[in-house]
Amino acid sequence: GSESESVFVGRPFHEEARLKQYVDLTIEAVDTGKYLYLAHPDIINYIGSDKIYEKHISRLCQFMKEKDFPLEVNVLGLWGGRTYPDRRFWEIAAKIGCTAVIGMDAHSPEQLLNTTAVKQAEAFCEEFGLNRIEVQL
Repeated sequence: GSESESVFVGRPFHEEARLKQYVDLTIEAVDTGKYLYLAHPDIINYIGSDKIYEKHISRLCQFMKEKDFPLEVNVLGLWGGRTYPDRRFWEIAAKIGCTAVIGMDAHSPEQLLNTTAVKQAEAFCEEFGLNRIEVQL
């Protein structure tokens, strides 16, 4: 496709260039200083080589660690059985020492009452030994 063609990163793909572009654009966005945390940083559905994935995601996580910028463990993805939270991503983030927040990503008010899902997300954070914080607006 053309460069101007929009791409949903949740669709499976294997091109390294697209993974690199995702990381580059995410870093550029965070660098603007306009964001509080990175929502579902692991939404990118790269199905190629683990070595290439680790190379680019490590660069992203290292940047986030240096900026002390939190990464979101997404409750909707966890509860909804989506491709994220991605265990491969969080192994890298945990190893680098990134900070995590739990985000509801609620699409309806009643989703905010899903305490079971929140407990599942807390257990996910504990499993990876993530430094979890609360984000204050």
